[in-house]
Amino acid sequence: MAYKTRGTILRSRARWNEQGERNTKYFYGLEKRNYSRKVVTKLQLNDGVYTTNQSDILEKQKNFYENLCKSQVSSIQSAQENEAELDRMNRVNVTPSTSMVLKKETTQEKLLLN
Repeated sequence: MAYKTRGTILRSRARWNEQGERNTKYFYGLEKRNYSRKVVTKLQLNDGVYTTNQSDILEKQKNFYENLCKSQVSSIQSAQENEAELDRMNRVNVTPSTSMVLKKETTQEKLLLN
């Protein structure tokens, strides 16, 4: 099988390829269809204007995902910092005598008395 045909079959994401089949028109069609599905041909910018310039579209996509990742990282860091702060605030030092009281078995009668 030709190298170019094999690459086309792989890129077309065909789920089957019988031994010796060389139906390249079929696989080229699949590859073209898959390519057209994943390419953004028109994008609405923040100001409401549409662009079809591929360079602009790629740049806007890159900026969008960079900013998205940055905000997720800062959110994770903020959550971790908040968790650490809450951990520090909620620390309770248990003395040995308090520990003994906490370890005692609680009965239903004791709960009803309180």
